Amino acid sequence: MLLARGLRSRGAEVAVVGPPGASWLQSSAMASDIEFIPVHFRPGHVLAGSRLLRRSMKNFAPDLVHAHMFGMGLLAALANVPAVSPLVITLHGGGGELVGWKRRLALSYAMLAADNVVAVSEALRDELQRQVPFQPREIRVIYNGVPQSQTLSDGAADAYAALVAKGKSVVAVGNHLPVKGHLVLINAMARCKNRDWHLSIAGRRTEHTDDLLREIQKFGLADRVSLLGSIPEPMSLLRTADLFVMPSHSEAMPMALLEAMSAGVPCVATRVGGIPEALDGLGTLVPPNNPVELSIAIDRALSRPEDENRSAGVALVTRVRTKFGVDLMSEAYELLFNETLSKSR
Repeated sequence: MLLARGLRSRGAEVAVVGPPGASWLQSSAMASDIEFIPVHFRPGHVLAGSRLLRRSMKNFAPDLVHAHMFGMGLLAALANVPAVSPLVITLHGGGGELVGWKRRLALSYAMLAADNVVAVSEALRDELQRQVPFQPREIRVIYNGVPQSQTLSDGAADAYAALVAKGKSVVAVGNHLPVKGHLVLINAMARCKNRDWHLSIAGRRTEHTDDLLREIQKFGLADRVSLLGSIPEPMSLLRTADLFVMPSHSEAMPMALLEAMSAGVPCVATRVGGIPEALDGLGTLVPPNNPVELSIAIDRALSRPEDENRSAGVALVTRVRTKFGVDLMSEAYELLFNETLSKSR
């Protein structure tokens, strides 16, 4: 939705296609006064979904279609969208896009059908070039963008005051999925020599939430770790943080990390995917799935002098402003869309 709003602010007419009902996409579109086109996609019914999408595209007749992620890119390709409108696919690296030869072959089909393909990081582009058997001549890289400043709702800044009072605020943001590495993080926090901390994990609860609760119980951390679930304004939590930790096993260009950087929060993260590319030496990197190294890095970060943390925060904010702004992302896509349209005429 950030891109949709950014393009509209630049004069484009934008509509968003997605499943109807109580989806975040529909509610975000409505809140932004952006047209929402409902299409009843059913998980696992790819061909039926492609027919519904083809019908919607014929009725709407857009100048260009922009599909995100493997699933929607494949649906757009199967719907023969390129025969109606130019197609641009952006791959974000989530959802196991490269797991299994069948998915890689399907991804090849979608990428070759598209007029242009975008990856959200150089690391993801390189991974696609290594693993996808057939692909277009070029995969562009356009970074995700985050707002330079976010206005929070009344009371949002005070919502987590009680957590801050429990010690230095360590924050992680990510849904409760094994790939996010939260089990490793809880293990690492239990090993920290510095005991003046409280860990808050924000993200959607899943069938793996019980695994996190058991790990918290095993280490006796029930009063020191909070599983907050999904929260409406993650920035309100990030602004209370003394340290942001991203222990993921795989990431392309994580929005949560960019948001933490934009809030000026010192970062400790794993050396995977696009994370080193995002931080560019401005945070501490550790190997994935290594609670010992992670605990050492967290201890050092929590013991750092306040003036060093302030300087690090300023550098992180500057990094986001110059590389990951919404305006920069919107401008890059506008140029790509205009180029795509000019070639299709």
